[in-house]
Amino acid sequence: MSPGPSPSLSPSRSPSKILSPSPSPSVSPKKKLNLDPKPKDRNFCEYCCAPSRTWKAAKMSCEVVEMMRMQQFGQYMDRIKKSTCAAEMRRLLEAGPPEYVSDKHGLPMPEGDTHIETLWYASDGEERSARLEGAPTGAEREALWQSLREFQGEGDTDEDGEQEGGGEAQS
Repeated sequence: MSPGPSPSLSPSRSPSKILSPSPSPSVSPKKKLNLDPKPKDRNFCEYCCAPSRTWKAAKMSCEVVEMMRMQQFGQYMDRIKKSTCAAEMRRLLEAGPPEYVSDKHGLPMPEGDTHIETLWYASDGEERSARLEGAPTGAEREALWQSLREFQGEGDTDEDGEQEGGGEAQS
């Protein structure tokens, strides 16, 4: 076969051939139903980052995002209660109790944004808060965070002899 025009100009890629493919006898009717995008669309999720108010498509289904929203605060508290690693405890206490759903891989945020504020699920077309189930807010969150630091930090010092949770992170 001789070299022809570039693929974008090739006659075999003309719109009429792309839009009207010949029927394939090897494709069963059941497989054709699986190609329908509607069930997939119902599981689509978008999220709004703050403070930029930038909307992004989630890299996971709305079912997974909702499960995370329902469980992340409880998981944080379980990790605080069960942690036997000083480094893990230090990281958990520096971050503080989570308020909003987050996942750096499935729900990445633009630089400068601090949290995910709003979720939108295609299944019902409704916006909802990204606040974690059971997570305290405002003064309640601050009081919880302070009590966790006090409970963990009473008399504890790090390798440099400084009070743990003193504000500056080690490098």
